[in-house]
Amino acid sequence: MPRDRPRGKHAWLWGLHAAWMVVAVAIAVWLAHLPSPWDYLVIGFFVYSAVTVPFTLRRVLTSYWNASQAAAANRELLERGVTA
Repeated sequence: MPRDRPRGKHAWLWGLHAAWMVVAVAIAVWLAHLPSPWDYLVIGFFVYSAVTVPFTLRRVLTSYWNASQAAAANRELLERGVTA
């Protein structure tokens, strides 16, 4: 996982990596030819994941990337004596 938010070329490479992973999983599920009830369960899981993971990852990565700035701001507030 990158320490800072990817920008420019690096952002495109991370996006390409994510797209590649989605395609690889989709092909693996398609090639597996699971029995009918399991097929719907697996496809439902991947659709649910594809819809919810981007929202969750965005919040997690934003928190991760902003952690150093938030820690510095908290130290500054503590030095000034500001409490919640």
